Amino acid sequence: IWNPTGQPDELLSVRSPVARHIVLRRSSGPEDPGSPVAGLVIPARTRVTLTPFGNDVILIDPVRFERNSTVPLTLTFRHAGQVTVTADVTAPGTP
Repeated sequence: IWNPTGQPDELLSVRSPVARHIVLRRSSGPEDPGSPVAGLVIPARTRVTLTPFGNDVILIDPVRFERNSTVPLTLTFRHAGQVTVTADVTAPGTP
């Protein structure tokens, strides 16, 4: 996630047609399992990468999509509003 503006933004929620429930998780690294959060701050002029080993988006009980290598996500930000992206699919705990 790239925030090119001069002010921080916050990722408030994520939706996808392949999951009814999605959790935002903040983690400090591979040894930290992370914890659910209400939002992820995206600092000004900074890129934040979502990864199973750091800040992450977890699809809870998704519909079966094993054959797909990507899923559509709609990200909702406090300031930027809604942005639709295509995200790579990874199994839990894999890069």
